[in-house]
Amino acid sequence: MFILFCLLMLAIPFIVKELIYRQTAYFKSTHRAYFKIIFDKGLYGEYLTYMNLRSYEKQGARFVFNSYLPRGDGTTTEIDVMMIWHSGIYVFESKNYSGWIFGREDRKVWTQCLPRGKGRSAMKAKFFNPIMQNKLHIRCLKEILKDGCPEVHSIIVFSDRCTLKDVKTHSGYKDISVIYRNQVSAVVDMINHATPEMTPDALCDEIYTLLYGYSQVGDDVRIAHIRAINEQLNKSDTDDVISVSEPKQEMSVPKPVSKYISAMTKSERSAETPLSKVIKKCPRCGSPLALRTAKRGANVGKQFYGCINYPKCKYTEELK
Repeated sequence: MFILFCLLMLAIPFIVKELIYRQTAYFKSTHRAYFKIIFDKGLYGEYLTYMNLRSYEKQGARFVFNSYLPRGDGTTTEIDVMMIWHSGIYVFESKNYSGWIFGREDRKVWTQCLPRGKGRSAMKAKFFNPIMQNKLHIRCLKEILKDGCPEVHSIIVFSDRCTLKDVKTHSGYKDISVIYRNQVSAVVDMINHATPEMTPDALCDEIYTLLYGYSQVGDDVRIAHIRAINEQLNKSDTDDVISVSEPKQEMSVPKPVSKYISAMTKSERSAETPLSKVIKKCPRCGSPLALRTAKRGANVGKQFYGCINYPKCKYTEELK
């Protein structure tokens, strides 16, 4: 009886977490069992990133996970987490690594160092530059959304268990952020406050519906994606060991899978209203117009449309 009681006490925390998990957008989108993700380092990192951002759902944010976006040459790229909000699209690349992390924004490969005890040299592993990965993700994303693409924010999220020992970037937070997972909410708040609300609910819904379709692919697509990653790593010309804990790199997929993705993309697009007809554009410079509120002057408190290229472009338009 005592043993059963102990087992029950140990199981209760897991059951509570399972119940919480089943109420999340992550579960409803991916349909993965909680037991599966906690034993998969890559998936668990994505889930923890989402949980640090979940509070934004109450403010209208929508999330899309593991989207396989097609490229023009027949290859695919997979985006870990996307958050679609009034201040744009936040594209997160999750790296659930431990150890010391070394990297440069303009280097193709970064290094992970794992200590192995006193008197033994650290084990080094290489992984692809996540900043470059996210730049490719965003390029493919913009190609899909075309003129209807709002401002896009790139955020690389590393585990709190690692140490960003020597990571150098030069683009600034508006273009790229490399942070720990426990910083993600603060960075999103900072970007949100610095970015005008230019994405109305109607456009958020359009973008979410379109991108969600790219996350609902079959197992054949995922399996082919993993197989292609392994083939690329085996053919690598470098002597360095490439450590990939989750299949996040970009590569070719077999023709049947590529045709499936292309067909899915075409049907998804045909069912959507063109996004370029939803978002308002500046007639002077072609940039999107953002919904703003006058803070001073005779029209204080009134909303209007202003060009996001301000102060270079000072075009404004009354709210009808």
